[in-house]
Amino acid sequence: MSPARQPWPTPPGVPRFRHLANILRKRIDSGRKGYLPGDRFPTEPQLIEESGYSRETVRAAVRVLRQEGLLDVTLGVGTFVAAREVWGRGAR
Repeated sequence: MSPARQPWPTPPGVPRFRHLANILRKRIDSGRKGYLPGDRFPTEPQLIEESGYSRETVRAAVRVLRQEGLLDVTLGVGTFVAAREVWGRGAR
């Protein structure tokens, strides 16, 4: 097991889950490799390891992105970046 990582710095007054959702949204919007439509989205443990945030914070950030229509979840398969045509279905 790797040593505990320091959480990413969060701007004052911004909840950590919102900050993480903003970072992940920018990655999706930019078309960064690994965040293209149809790509498997990083798992909770991967996001926890990278960000240093708690599982609850990661889950809340992913929930926001799902509500915005940026992610598709297939039970038993995984979470994937949604096709651009469906973006905006949520409350984005």
